[in-house]
Amino acid sequence: MDLTTLLKDSFIYLSRFDYDHYPEDFESFLSNLKELEEIDPSLIFQERKSLPKTAVDDYKKVIALYLCPALKKLDKAGTAEEINRQWNETFPKDKFYISDFESILKGFDANLLGLPLRKSKKRYGSGNRT
Repeated sequence: MDLTTLLKDSFIYLSRFDYDHYPEDFESFLSNLKELEEIDPSLIFQERKSLPKTAVDDYKKVIALYLCPALKKLDKAGTAEEINRQWNETFPKDKFYISDFESILKGFDANLLGLPLRKSKKRYGSGNRT
C-alpha cells in the first residue's frame, strides 16, 4: 500500500466521524500509516489533482483529520507541517489547518456556557472525559 491508496481507502472513516468512532478509526489509520515505507508529500498533490471534484473535499478531510494528526503522533510533525504548507500554497482557496488527535476528539464535546451537555462513559487518550 502507498500513501495515496491509504488516504483514499480512509474515506470510509468520514461517514463514521463522531466521538464514538474517531478514536478507533484514528488508531486503524495510524497502524496502516506505520506500515508505509515512505511518506512522499508530493504524491498527495499529484493525486488531489486527478480526483473528481466530489472527492476533493473528502481527500482534504482525511489529510486534516487523520494524516496530519497521525504524523504528529509519530513525531513527524515536520512532515505534517510541510504537507500543510504545500497544500495551502498550491490550493489557497482550499486551506486547512493542522490539529492533533486530542484536540479533534475534544471538539466533539458539546458545551453550553462552558458546561458539558453530555457525559460519556468512554475515555480516550490522556484527558479525563467524564
